[in-house]
Amino acid sequence: MNSGIRMLVTSLALGCSLGASAAGESSRAEAVLQLNGRSFPLTSVLVIQNGNEEGMKDGPRLLVFLSDKPIPLQSAGGASTFRAAAWARNAGVTAVVLRGDPTGKSSGGSASVLAAPGLVPGGFATLSGDQSFKELHVGAGRASGKFVFDGSDTSLKGSFDAPIAPLTVTEDVKDRAAAESAPAKAYLAYMAALRRSDLKEAARYATAERMKEIEQFRSADAATFKSMAKEIPDGATLAKSVRRVVVRGDLASVVLSSKEVNELTREGSDWKVD
Repeated sequence: MNSGIRMLVTSLALGCSLGASAAGESSRAEAVLQLNGRSFPLTSVLVIQNGNEEGMKDGPRLLVFLSDKPIPLQSAGGASTFRAAAWARNAGVTAVVLRGDPTGKSSGGSASVLAAPGLVPGGFATLSGDQSFKELHVGAGRASGKFVFDGSDTSLKGSFDAPIAPLTVTEDVKDRAAAESAPAKAYLAYMAALRRSDLKEAARYATAERMKEIEQFRSADAATFKSMAKEIPDGATLAKSVRRVVVRGDLASVVLSSKEVNELTREGSDWKVD
């Protein structure tokens, strides 16, 4: 699938809560983000162990979401951080994510700004370093650490201590079983509707937030939207490209042979492209 189609169907990620939030009585975060000459205190934390079942490039990782207001686990628990970034942006929340060694043995890591005042939608700022975690401890269901990420215009310093949020893989199927799974069928139906430029039908298989962005894109540039929609493969071809479906509770990932990962969320009994 070419980059144009990928921009249309995968770059618009938005996010119901699983009942777990980014801050609790047993969580602590004290961090400051410096961005564009401004300082933003971050006092909420959500920690996730991501096993990278989808095969993303950065491998298994400890994800530490720091923000000025709690981030729902449902928004942060997917294969990528697109959903968390979109949720934070739309909620007016300043948020970053740290990526570290899931065992806590390495001091290397990275930090990405997901949303902040002055950061354009779709923009990002990422910092990394071999010694960025001055301390990192992972074990007994908790993670804690101290970190310093320095850049020319952006920096992030602070500490955290929090339980690791439960995010268990509840289903993991491959090849034909994956293509026949409920999340994959919803994704394929959504793509087929987009190929026909039938947004009313596509809305049956996508979240309201996703459709809002798709409709805004079409309104802004109808010709480009139509051209990109025509490039979407036919249903049979796309179905053959489904290699794996990973489900974590009410979140699912449909992985294609191109390594592209498409995320869905469950609304009631229905899976919706998110």
